[in-house]
Amino acid sequence: MAGDVNDAASIAAVVDGDSVVLSALGTDRAGILLTGARAVVAAGPRRVIWLGAYGTGPSAEAAGEGAGVLAKVLGDRLADKVEADNTVLAARRTAREPPGQ
Repeated sequence: MAGDVNDAASIAAVVDGDSVVLSALGTDRAGILLTGARAVVAAGPRRVIWLGAYGTGPSAEAAGEGAGVLAKVLGDRLADKVEADNTVLAARRTAREPPGQ
């Protein structure tokens, strides 16, 4: 099922307390990831599997120079990515970094 992350009601219409949401949401605009994370969390699924990125949030220190490269690639979207991941984690859902990281 799909919904529009800019329309929280469309997410709520397809997600309920028994749902498991797998998100690999990406964007070329800052703000979309956090908007999506908030919409998904607000819909109250049983579980969220949110694709993170090695070098953001808690893994930034371990990534070392790789985090700097990611910051250059994401630019103004980096803060959005970190805040979205943290929103999912704070809701006691799962933000997962790529395998092997």
